[in-house]
Amino acid sequence: MSTRSMDLNPEDRLVPHIAEHYPPEPNYTAVAGGDWPEPQTLPDGLPSVQSYSPALLPEALRTNVDDVADRMQVPADLPAAVAIVTLAACVGRRAAIQPKARDTGWLVTPNLWGEITARPGYMKSPILSELTAPLRAVESKWRDEHISALRIWQTDKERNGAALKKWQADYKKNGDGAGEPPELRPAPTCQRVLLNDSTPEKLQAILAENPGGILVLRDELTGLLTLLDRKERAGERQFYLESWNGNSSYTVDRISRGTVHIPAACVSLFGGMQPARLRAYMGGALRDGAANDGLMQRLQVLVWPDDPSTEWRHIDRPPNDLAREAYAKTLTRLLELPLDEPLVLRFDADAQALFNEWWRALEHELRGGDLPDYLTSHFAKYRSLMPTLAGLYELAEWVHGRGDNEIIGLVSTRRAAATCDYLRSHALRAYACQPQASIEAARTLLRRINEGSIGPGRLGLRDVYRHHWSGLAKPEEARAACGVLVEYGWLQLLVSDTRVKGRPSEEYAIHPEAHL
Repeated sequence: MSTRSMDLNPEDRLVPHIAEHYPPEPNYTAVAGGDWPEPQTLPDGLPSVQSYSPALLPEALRTNVDDVADRMQVPADLPAAVAIVTLAACVGRRAAIQPKARDTGWLVTPNLWGEITARPGYMKSPILSELTAPLRAVESKWRDEHISALRIWQTDKERNGAALKKWQADYKKNGDGAGEPPELRPAPTCQRVLLNDSTPEKLQAILAENPGGILVLRDELTGLLTLLDRKERAGERQFYLESWNGNSSYTVDRISRGTVHIPAACVSLFGGMQPARLRAYMGGALRDGAANDGLMQRLQVLVWPDDPSTEWRHIDRPPNDLAREAYAKTLTRLLELPLDEPLVLRFDADAQALFNEWWRALEHELRGGDLPDYLTSHFAKYRSLMPTLAGLYELAEWVHGRGDNEIIGLVSTRRAAATCDYLRSHALRAYACQPQASIEAARTLLRRINEGSIGPGRLGLRDVYRHHWSGLAKPEEARAACGVLVEYGWLQLLVSDTRVKGRPSEEYAIHPEAHL
């Protein structure tokens, strides 16, 4: 973490102008003729991101995160993101944060979505397993308790069933003189907090029985997102969207299932992605269409760290048991918070002043018109992210006697502001990866031209994609790459009257220096 990111001056944390991170839109209307312009060097690489700093997290999370990262030899960004969303899932609807000092009408449920982006082999699944282990242990305990309660209920049901038959016979003879019928208790429900895979109907039924919320955990998040893209799953996608804020009621009425009412649907979501899959999926969030509905923008805790150095150390030591125990205690204690009287956390005076200043800078940025719509949508959700993180950090410290369960202090608020600054840089990288795919494809095409695999003089679009080169195997990929090279002066589009199946052919003149 740079010193600048920790000085917590909101004006210093504004998002850099988008032109610094995005190539200009390709211009497909250039026509060859006259002198060639001086070709420009293609931009290189994705935007830089801030590195994880232990100062971002409260001690209750930090020690275990650093221990996991060291033993697995992975960037600490990855376990840190898992820990933050897991912490949010344990609080769920058991607490709320009031961001304004006097306005009690705005309460934020500390519910979060997130994902970790890393190349194959970066231990995404073991990290998810390690950081959610306390939740599985709690669920195992709940499952055993439910089995015991179910046995007792079954015995009572049989006993009460016999008593009910006797009462019914007595009622036929004596009417109201038979007294009150025996009470038949409903079957006990099984507490849940973790879910890997389910039908939407089962998820809704589980949420109806678990008003505190559920964490949906997917090793490969792209699988779920791709599933939700299908037209026949539009209802399920909408349900996920409405479950993000954690405080919207949801009622499902079906003839076969009857009515399932969820007083407040609260779904936390977390998973892993490979860069290539994120790049492919992100295209939908950058275009107007069904996929551009804010689902990707809800992944607030999204991290995509730099690849670690190629130097690998052999680490073979026992886990830090004290760190593990402190982390597990934090999660389990927060799961025990009462649901019937949720905590309401507010900022103290100094923390409120910091939040107000931070919020003011955010609103100026969002309303300034310099950001594309998809980034405006993403960063607008930081209005709830910052107070959510501050409240979660304060509660994590409170479990260990260092924080408060009603008042959010300045330390937790500073950490939340710095975490937002950190996550902002990773979001910019994620949204830049899809345009960067065209840059990489253009770089490949320029290299092929330079080595003589295509050209000289001119090339047709089919001349590009018929080779099945990486990132250039489809007509739309080849067209995008050529558009980039047009924009940077390496190609010029030739307009031809020749028509094939009603469409004009696409040919490009190649800059003479491309073959040098």
